[in-house]
Amino acid sequence: MGDREIAQSFGPGAQIEMALKSVSDGKTFWTNRDYKALVAVSFSPSENLLACKGSRQEGRAAPNSFLVLIDAATGKTLHEAPFPSIASSIVFSPDGKQILVAGRDLRVYDANDLKPLAEVAQEYSTRCKATYSPDGRLIAVAGRDVKLYDARALHLLATLIPFAKQGWAAYTPSGAANGSP
Repeated sequence: MGDREIAQSFGPGAQIEMALKSVSDGKTFWTNRDYKALVAVSFSPSENLLACKGSRQEGRAAPNSFLVLIDAATGKTLHEAPFPSIASSIVFSPDGKQILVAGRDLRVYDANDLKPLAEVAQEYSTRCKATYSPDGRLIAVAGRDVKLYDARALHLLATLIPFAKQGWAAYTPSGAANGSP
């Protein structure tokens, strides 16, 4: 599966066109022809699945937005789930069982069927990035600040706020604080 790559180009009207291609022979397995906008994409750890957020209309928060799960070997769309919010980051959990989507809110889906598992409806920057810790126990979401979540319960553990010149301050939901000089 390490033979797959995501190729991106600009089509008519500056529309972004994406394709899943074989690196060795250039064969195209999947294209975004059914979607007008793809704003986030990620391979599973085993590289057998590709998750992306797409829309059938122009715009990042178009009303017909979907989270799409694709078989990376065949390019076949396996599942599609409505996704009514902006997404700027998609990442699989280290074990490949869950998909984390971050944007204006934080959502976790089952990677087998895209059933929603959890959601944190907080206002994030639309340009945030999210990741799991290597052991899968924590989730970090970076925007204007960095929020750390327990990945299992999806509850906030701490917020790290950067200072303009240097250093950080950390706050927990209970009000405990710590900082650097």
